[in-house]
Amino acid sequence: MKSFPTVVATALLLASASHLEAQAIPSPYSSHPMQLDSGTIGNQGRELLTVWSKVVRVQGARSLQLVFAKDSQLHKDSLIRITSIRDGHDQFFESWSLTEWDHRSAFFNGDSVRLELMAAPGSWGNRLHLLSVNAETLLAVGPLTICGPTDDRKPSNDPRVARQNPTGCTTWLIAPNMCLTAGHCTSNPSQVMEFNVPLSTSTGGLRHPGPSDQYPYITSTLMRLSSGVGKDWTVTLVARNSNTGLFPGEKQGSWFKLASPPTRIGTDKIRITGYGTTSPRNQYSQTQQTHVGPLYQLSSTYIRYRTDTTGGNSGSPVIDEGTGNAVGIHTHGGCSTTNANSGNYGTRADRADVVSAIASRRTLMQIGQWSPLGTACRGTAGSPELGWSTLPSIGRKFVLNYASVPASSSQILIFGSSSTTWGAVKLPLSLTRLGASGCSLFVAFDFRTTMPTGSGSGRLGSAIPATRSLVGPSFYNQLLVLDPPPPTA
Repeated sequence: MKSFPTVVATALLLASASHLEAQAIPSPYSSHPMQLDSGTIGNQGRELLTVWSKVVRVQGARSLQLVFAKDSQLHKDSLIRITSIRDGHDQFFESWSLTEWDHRSAFFNGDSVRLELMAAPGSWGNRLHLLSVNAETLLAVGPLTICGPTDDRKPSNDPRVARQNPTGCTTWLIAPNMCLTAGHCTSNPSQVMEFNVPLSTSTGGLRHPGPSDQYPYITSTLMRLSSGVGKDWTVTLVARNSNTGLFPGEKQGSWFKLASPPTRIGTDKIRITGYGTTSPRNQYSQTQQTHVGPLYQLSSTYIRYRTDTTGGNSGSPVIDEGTGNAVGIHTHGGCSTTNANSGNYGTRADRADVVSAIASRRTLMQIGQWSPLGTACRGTAGSPELGWSTLPSIGRKFVLNYASVPASSSQILIFGSSSTTWGAVKLPLSLTRLGASGCSLFVAFDFRTTMPTGSGSGRLGSAIPATRSLVGPSFYNQLLVLDPPPPTA
């Protein structure tokens, strides 16, 4: 069997690569200086009070993002409130969220917002200092790389995939607060993930979701490589939403599992889901769309596929349709409407440097996991249920929910450091001898707290100290319900 000399293969690759286009959209935003300073204001009253208010406007802008000075201060439970004049969407900042959002707001529809400083009772030293406004004034258009005569993308609603602003790209979750995108999309690391994106205007103008569906990158954690095809990736952690206090994976409910790409050229299918533009621009432009096409080529660093993409798709997950796993990051267009021997490109997610970057970012994650342990025994109100409203995270309240317990019964929440032993006792431990037939103790009885009684369901919140030493260790919970049987006749 004859093989091509290395020099020929290299020449063919270079000839093909010379026509590739990175598929980010030039940012449609421009910065406008906007010096507004409330000065230092306190509140000696007994109620939350709006002590300063201004309307911020950039005439003709499609949307706005506010940038605050680092000397802005919020004392006690004081708040900044930003309200879109167009649609009434609000964003609230406390001291912690203003810092986590790097003193930048969400994106608001329209050319004006109302900005308010709300001072907590007994607070002092509150200050709101606005530096500038990023205003969307352009209608950006990106490259079209459709694989064939027609654009076959369809509207989709994958909850794991977000639009990235202000750089026109796509980004997606691989953990509750970690995401991937293309390296060429993050030369400016101050980006925001937008989920549940509404349809654009009839001419393709962006419409933004409410601030409760927006999350900023934590720029100090961002790692990236932007060196062309097969060497184009970003890994970063994402901050909590300032309104809900949730990480994006908590709110959206899922994230991608990463895997190596499939290998059967022409047979295995590749899905690309992202926020590409349309041509002509219409209501689906830069809203979520998806398409499946055949795997075209595989190398040690990149994947090629005959799947439709356009400008704005950069950073999209490259999904193995057979497994649903993400296997790469879409980065470059190469498809032609007339050339069947062409394909679009993505960076493999199993590259050693990508895997290493993800592992290193996980060590910085302040968010934990919660999973069920054991099986509840049945009581007079059914089998008790114990779940969570927020995932455990240092410096944050962890909220547990309980349900299906007898109304007005007493409940004890057990905290334990182990699920295998309690001192010399091996777990689980049957409680049948104590009169609880079929019940077991699953966790060490190290600490307990009484849960509030009620109608048979409720919740309990417990603040987790902002201590880095708590990142990594496991603790276990079990709900003990005092449920005496009804008296016999």
